[in-house]
Amino acid sequence: MRRAALVSLLLAGFVVCACAGPSAPLSAPSTAERDHAWADVQALVGDATCRADDQCHVVGVGARACGGPSRYIAWSSRVTDGDKLAAAAQHQRDLERASQRAEGRMSDCRVMAVPVAQCRPVSGAVAGAMAGVGRCVIAPDVPNSPASGRRIE
Repeated sequence: MRRAALVSLLLAGFVVCACAGPSAPLSAPSTAERDHAWADVQALVGDATCRADDQCHVVGVGARACGGPSRYIAWSSRVTDGDKLAAAAQHQRDLERASQRAEGRMSDCRVMAVPVAQCRPVSGAVAGAMAGVGRCVIAPDVPNSPASGRRIE
């Protein structure tokens, strides 16, 4: 009796699973969604003005198919709410990851060094108006920084 009940229960489970059919394919976020998320991150970073190095930080943006951010950008705690930026950057990374999964993209999975941000004086015509104020930038001697020209993929 117990055996018949168990067999019936297992068969019912198989029927339910079979009727459910294959799962729906992953849908990629639209380009507009991803662009909007990136614009949100950029708006929060703003001009990243600073007066000292301790106001400069980095946040990972984008996503590598095997995990982690695709790059880092510098931001300033003088002008940006770090919690809001972290949430916006995470949302942007999640959209990129979803897009990569849906499109079946892959990467080489090398570890990317986290760069260091520094407060650099503003130069040129803007310098006079911004005396004593600099901009947070990624240090040029760190791999993967736009300033270094060295990229680790």
